[in-house]
Amino acid sequence: MLAVLSSEGAWSTTEHKDEALDALILAQAGEYEPEERRRLVVEAQRLALENAYRFMPAAAVSLWAWWPNVKGLEPNFAGSEYSHWARVWLEE
Repeated sequence: MLAVLSSEGAWSTTEHKDEALDALILAQAGEYEPEERRRLVVEAQRLALENAYRFMPAAAVSLWAWWPNVKGLEPNFAGSEYSHWARVWLEE
């Protein structure tokens, strides 16, 4: 959450500024009591969903299938990467 959802996160791609969300993220990062940390995380998730901030977890799995004559297709959506489409071609 610090890297992706925080306004100052290294991997934040939305350029949003949300002081309430940032405060929750920092609070949960320093919380050692499991139930309180869970409460803070759930609240941060609620805010992120309510405000429709884009979030693509690194653990997401996508399944792809294509015809054998499609070449160069190596999907990579890490860090909002979509340039792989420029390398796709059809073999005749």
